[in-house]
Amino acid sequence: ISSSKGSSRARKLFRLSDASGALSFDLVKDGESIQRTDLDGNDVFLVDIGSAIWVWRGLGASKAEKAMWLNVAQSYIRRLQGGADSANAHLMPLASVMEGNESPAFFKAIEV
Repeated sequence: ISSSKGSSRARKLFRLSDASGALSFDLVKDGESIQRTDLDGNDVFLVDIGSAIWVWRGLGASKAEKAMWLNVAQSYIRRLQGGADSANAHLMPLASVMEGNESPAFFKAIEV
């Protein structure tokens, strides 16, 4: 099964971090391949593979980052739903994995 099946959206990697003193949600990669080395254990990352959204939570992530990941993911999905090509974004699978406890499915999904 192709992880981009049924989606015309490019793969995206976002970082949720409060390293600057304020919580920020920034695009790290857009349409580029995503590698395990792109993930930093001090932050939380959202990976949009087009057919699903994965949230990877680093073990060193701050309390605020750990507390906010679900709200940020839900806001991201709501924003997608506003786009013309993603009217069914609310049906998109959302999964969360913790650093060190990633499933083979997670690595297969992100490293296409």
